[in-house]
Amino acid sequence: MFIPRPPSSSYKEFYTILTLVDITRTDAVRVYNIGMPESEDDYTLKRNQQRNRESILQAISLRTQPIFLTDPVSYPGHILADYDFGSMYEMETLWAFDFGVEHEAVLDKNGVPGGELINDLHNVPIISGLYDTAEMIPAMFDTKDPVRKNTIILK
Repeated sequence: MFIPRPPSSSYKEFYTILTLVDITRTDAVRVYNIGMPESEDDYTLKRNQQRNRESILQAISLRTQPIFLTDPVSYPGHILADYDFGSMYEMETLWAFDFGVEHEAVLDKNGVPGGELINDLHNVPIISGLYDTAEMIPAMFDTKDPVRKNTIILK
């Protein structure tokens, strides 16, 4: 399912984030202005997708300078039984991306791979109702709740 990670001496460790939150990279970072090629509604959708992506980037950047290997890829209608998502989710659109870090164990905590990132990302607000199909109330990244967990960090 995921893009193979290239070997490199600058990458010490690799992580994959799987989320039910629409984190599509759109590069929409400005306020809508009349005369843009898309409608204001279309641009607002793209801007909100980018905002969710930026929230993840900021959480990762609290502890390390990430080296991004892939843009988020969406998998519509993905069966979630093989993953540790919350029990309320069965088949949803899934976004995944890989990134590397230069320092070993920088995101780990007490032997839990990515444990620091799990804590940092938990309860960070999101904008839902984009192309995500999962119901996320409250609208936040949830990395812990056994029922509502919508984001997983893999190493």
